Amino acid sequence: MLQGEKYPYEIIRHNRRTYAGSQTVDVVRGLSAAESAVDFHNRKLTAEEKEAGWSHYSQRTTKTPWPKPPRTRAYKSGGYKR
Repeated sequence: MLQGEKYPYEIIRHNRRTYAGSQTVDVVRGLSAAESAVDFHNRKLTAEEKEAGWSHYSQRTTKTPWPKPPRTRAYKSGGYKR
């Protein structure tokens, strides 16, 4: 197991220019999941938000990871083929 993969990490949105309005957007388990989540949330920022100084970072926490939404399967019509 890689170092830090069993610990929960908090993904925090913050403004580097004003340091105001920091908020938690996600809690994940594992360092690699945290890095992926930071990249995902940074890609979702608009150009205006990036220019205003908004970004995301991960921080180790004691909070429990948020549950993942249930998977939905696409309904396959047609029945059995013979």
